[in-house]
Amino acid sequence: MRADQTHSHSGMLIVCALIITVFLIWGCGNLPVTIVDKVGSVQVNGVMPDSSPADSVHVTLDDGFLGTFPNPHTLTTVIGTHLLEVGSIIYPNPGDTIEYFSAPQYVTVQEGQTTQTQFDLEGDLPVAPYEGFLAPEIALYDLDDNLVTLSVLTGDDKIVLAYFFEYG
Repeated sequence: MRADQTHSHSGMLIVCALIITVFLIWGCGNLPVTIVDKVGSVQVNGVMPDSSPADSVHVTLDDGFLGTFPNPHTLTTVIGTHLLEVGSIIYPNPGDTIEYFSAPQYVTVQEGQTTQTQFDLEGDLPVAPYEGFLAPEIALYDLDDNLVTLSVLTGDDKIVLAYFFEYG
């Protein structure tokens, strides 16, 4: 081995020793941290219009469909306030379906506790003033006697104000 190769090898050994020393002193970084969310439960209870319990419930939590479950159903989720929507479908005759819905509810979930909820199911989809639901379709005449429907006025940049008053 030539002298310049020996010097090069000893320089490499010193650099490697320094790198290993740095890793031993400061470590290679932090160990992975497992994040454990704090959780609680919500008991979902769907009630039909005749006050009888629904056979099953379709559950949507924060705009994510969770599935269909026997009624009542207890679900576990992270603590906090969540938007919960519940529906049910019955099959009175082969090929016939009737869908039932409820107004959405904000539910607060606390750590280690079960929050009881009741959803009164209706045959018609609930409409405003519930957040996320559209106003019912209406048609009115404008000042120029043109028929205007509310659905024509939908969009992100349009605001509709309906002011109902009575003369007299």
